[in-house]
Amino acid sequence: VLLVSVKATSLVSAERSHQTLDVLLTTPLSAREIVVQKFCGVRRLMFVLAVPFITIFLFEASWRSAVTGGYGYRSEFSVLLYLTASILSVAIYLPMIAWMSFLVGMVLQTQGRAIITSLGIIIFWCVAPVCFLVFIDGVLFRGMLRYDGSAFLMLFSPVAIIPINEFDQYRSIGDAPWTAVTVNFVWYGIWLFVFRQHCLRLANRFLGRCVV
Repeated sequence: VLLVSVKATSLVSAERSHQTLDVLLTTPLSAREIVVQKFCGVRRLMFVLAVPFITIFLFEASWRSAVTGGYGYRSEFSVLLYLTASILSVAIYLPMIAWMSFLVGMVLQTQGRAIITSLGIIIFWCVAPVCFLVFIDGVLFRGMLRYDGSAFLMLFSPVAIIPINEFDQYRSIGDAPWTAVTVNFVWYGIWLFVFRQHCLRLANRFLGRCVV
């Protein structure tokens, strides 16, 4: 996430810092095409990162299946569920973070401020929902939320599904793991679409190109 965010944030903000954005805007490419071409570098980085991620996912799924199924242990571990959630976390989270960071880099003028802002948004988005739910559960409801299914609200933090999937703790957010996975990645898939559309649709405004 750090690599993708910094790379995406720097695409436009670095051009501004080096005073080369105005030269780029004189090319016959439309602002939308400039955004798409600049983003290709981030897309290649995500493909490179996906290789070790998927290798780890396949190894862990194979190992956990052998341990829970081949040695007499009983477990509810589902290889299909684990691989689906793991692969979707890479396929949706990384592009979502990339487009969000790219948007921040287009809006803010300096590279350093853009990077700090995008990382701050990521940290807040991941931590704030969890802290809020823990606070209202511990202070207001005295631990009752974990028993009435409200822990499902943990999915408002994009980071929540990762430890839930890794440690097979789907029961902590309800009795329907496939529903949790579906809702989680549809929700963040929508955010991916929103960030991407904002970058493409408002490219002229954010890049400073006047359209006659």
